[in-house]
Amino acid sequence: MFKHQCGKAVLTTFFVCQIFGSNWAQTQTFLPPSLGFQNEKLEYHAAANGDRIPDFSFCGYRQNSASIPDVPAQLRIAPSPGDQDDTIRLQAAIDALAALPLGDDGFRGALLLEPGEFRIHGRLRITASGVVLRGSGAAGVENGGTTIRAIGWDREPAIRILGGSLVRADEAAIEIQDEYVPLGASSFRLSKNHGLQPGDQIWIRRPSTDEWLQAIGAKSEWLGWRAGSRDILWERTVTEVDEQTIHFDVPLTCALDASYGGGTIERWNTDRRIQNVGIEDVQLISDYDQQNLRDEQHAWHGIITNDVKNAWVRRVSFQHFVGGAVLVDLGSINVTVQDCASLQPVGEMGGYRRHSFFTQGQQTLFLRCWAEQGRHDFSVGQCSAGPNAFVHCFAKDAIGDSGPLESCANGVLYDNVRIDGHDLRLTNRWNHPPKAGWTAFNCVLWQCQASQIQCDSPPDAYNWAVGFWATPAGNGVMSALSDFVNPLSLYQQQLAERTHWENAKQIEPFLLSPVGATNPTLSETAGFVTKSNSPAETLLDLIRQHWNRERSSLQSNVPLFEQESPPSSAQKDSVKRIEILNGWIVVDGKLKTGDHLTPTWWRGSIQPETAESFGPSVTRYSPGRSGTGLTDDLDTVATGMQQHNVASCNHHYGLWYDRRRDDHLMVRRAAAEVSPPFTNSHLREPDRVPLGTV
Repeated sequence: MFKHQCGKAVLTTFFVCQIFGSNWAQTQTFLPPSLGFQNEKLEYHAAANGDRIPDFSFCGYRQNSASIPDVPAQLRIAPSPGDQDDTIRLQAAIDALAALPLGDDGFRGALLLEPGEFRIHGRLRITASGVVLRGSGAAGVENGGTTIRAIGWDREPAIRILGGSLVRADEAAIEIQDEYVPLGASSFRLSKNHGLQPGDQIWIRRPSTDEWLQAIGAKSEWLGWRAGSRDILWERTVTEVDEQTIHFDVPLTCALDASYGGGTIERWNTDRRIQNVGIEDVQLISDYDQQNLRDEQHAWHGIITNDVKNAWVRRVSFQHFVGGAVLVDLGSINVTVQDCASLQPVGEMGGYRRHSFFTQGQQTLFLRCWAEQGRHDFSVGQCSAGPNAFVHCFAKDAIGDSGPLESCANGVLYDNVRIDGHDLRLTNRWNHPPKAGWTAFNCVLWQCQASQIQCDSPPDAYNWAVGFWATPAGNGVMSALSDFVNPLSLYQQQLAERTHWENAKQIEPFLLSPVGATNPTLSETAGFVTKSNSPAETLLDLIRQHWNRERSSLQSNVPLFEQESPPSSAQKDSVKRIEILNGWIVVDGKLKTGDHLTPTWWRGSIQPETAESFGPSVTRYSPGRSGTGLTDDLDTVATGMQQHNVASCNHHYGLWYDRRRDDHLMVRRAAAEVSPPFTNSHLREPDRVPLGTV
């Protein structure tokens, strides 16, 4: 039950959900989980089976229990004069900061980038905990800020935050004993000898069994999900142990049903993952060929995170990137992306391009993010366990819809999100992208605006759209069309009730004005008339105010990092002469012998659970995602060949730049919707590669 406002009247609306897709669902009607709002507090109304709407307020840095800290600077660095390449200097300064000891607060300090422009070729990496990269403002050099300009012709991200990958420990999984653990639950029963204690980190797995795949219609020949290919894995902390019952910190974003395989608890080793990392107050720009407005031989993403916990990107401007501004990738948890703008993307209009703000992690918060001319601006990747939240975000001139994009994203909140010119979708995407199928499970659209809102509920789950301004479509739980509901922000209200209201005020201000769209008083009307004399404030205006008002002041007393760029001769590796003589490979006059590497034929898939089995392939490109079976690191491939005495790589030629004709249909396509992997080229024109490449 939601109470929403229409004019000055308060109405009570009940929701009835139509569930489709199985014989069981077609013969039963029941009330789905809902919310009420009484005395300034939420009231959770569970379904008969115990399902309830999840608490999304755990999304963000340190579960948003406190504000992001202002970490004191320990080093500062100035850009080189002229057009010099700053890559090595800047990376050396980051590494010098990373070599400092961790403080009691979990930080080593911040590296302060002085005003001006740093030019980098390739990428910067943050690979240690407790490191903050802070510029002098995101508004650009002309406004006294800091710009990092990605130059060159490489499709690397400008900055990658990279920890060590998580590895499952060699322990047997613990079976969950309950027949049914409802959506939104934060406890369940285990066997008596489970051995868990408060503070233990656990991973809860919901298996994708044949029974579950059959129930949701994903076993069809044309979709072809396989058992084990869509498992959901939540990372949680044990908070209380009561004999066989354990309690954990963050509620589940889907139910565990014993008839579909139930669930298990696993142990994973996270020692290599990094924590407490931030990037703030900087403008990132990707250079491109000014003669080619669809140029793609330049930096693909602004920032990518891998295997990081408790991190943030705030007050950062992104310009001209192909693939997107921020990609929160696998192994990432509790990441906040706040007051960021993706501007003027450059690249083609198809494939995995222009995904402005994308997460494949869990407990991610995107707060006050602006995107323009994007294709899937606010999207979620495959099997993201959730919760994840997009709060107070705006997509201007969108050329594609937003919503979960790949299979089985669970527990996503879109709160006060507006898509200008396109749709918000919680639905079954079928084969767009390939084998996506049902993408949204137990997701909520709250106070959102779009051209159309597509809200469908999977056979064994729910999706909600509440207080929305759009053309509705679908059979999900929908209410308050062209109306507002209380509270104004579900995320803010849940955060206030879990922590305290002062903490929740960080979500403000909201530009949405329910009063202005209802029945204002005479004095309120007079105020609106006064405001109409000047252009209405946009979210981008608000973000820019934060860029200028909240940025850190320049600290001249911080030690200056003064390592000079090495001379150009230091950049050149030793060159060996390779020849083919009478069919033999000869290196520096010596016969090269060894094994032969024959990569797997291209399979047209980048699903994480199968990628590694494909083996290395030096021309395969998976946008924003690196590793074996994705985008191979050439140094890693070469090192592996040396270690295993592999003399040569017999790579077949690339068939397509990307998947425009992967099924060999002899017909012109309706749109440019294509999916990776793409064919990658690591070749460069030697005279166009600046010195200082790393």
